[in-house]
Amino acid sequence: MTSDDTVSNSEYGTPKAFFRRQERGRFRDVSVNNNSNRVFFADDILSLIYVCDMTNHTLLFTVSNSISYPVAIHAKSDVVIVSNFTSKQITFYTLEGDLISTYSVVGPIHDLTIDSRGGLNMCSWRPDCVIEIDDSEKCQIGRTWLSYPSRITSNDDFIFVLDSSKYCCHIIKDRIIQKSILCSFPRDVSQVKLPVGMCLDNSGNIVISNSGDGSIMIFNQEGICLKTIDCAGSYGKCVLKSIKSIDISSKGELIVACPINGYCGYVI
Repeated sequence: MTSDDTVSNSEYGTPKAFFRRQERGRFRDVSVNNNSNRVFFADDILSLIYVCDMTNHTLLFTVSNSISYPVAIHAKSDVVIVSNFTSKQITFYTLEGDLISTYSVVGPIHDLTIDSRGGLNMCSWRPDCVIEIDDSEKCQIGRTWLSYPSRITSNDDFIFVLDSSKYCCHIIKDRIIQKSILCSFPRDVSQVKLPVGMCLDNSGNIVISNSGDGSIMIFNQEGICLKTIDCAGSYGKCVLKSIKSIDISSKGELIVACPINGYCGYVI
């Protein structure tokens, strides 16, 4: 079951760009910390984390210590967690960018999240699996029922895994290792076009960004598409077609990592 509620970018107004970088990089992930009013962007080409003010969209500072090809960042709490793809390590920082610790993992991690128990859940496509680190810091590998797990997020009840190769999102109950997939959506995979980004909005809906056609789709937890946002239209000289990642602020603003015209991202 789907929805025909497709809205144009004009409903959301002109996107507001974050700072413009001087070097040529590539922004792979974005994470919003509402408590500090900051947005964290991961640049895998330059191996930097950019920390921006969410109100005036200016750059506050960058983080480079122990950063190596960062492909995922989680900054929802008072600790910032970064996945360093080439070194197979995850690093922990304060919100001010000070290094806390480094943790080696069994494989390169494509994305990570903190579940309701405070456990660290990660997804990897070498091998295709979901990894859970429990309270004793032991690493466990879940069932290899995934093809290309690229994004992972969670709420109090479920784990959500975006499988970019199968063009679907898997919903998993509670603990990853002990439970199996409850359902996957959409059933009609033609709805999504190269899904690469995922987050939950403030109502618990699943927000997916499509790199293929520059759209953002909002699904409820039954897998019904509630809305499709067309972001591929022109905003002056900017065309938002290459959205790599997406997050949402407490005000409901969509924050996208979109390497267009030298900017790191936009508020939609």
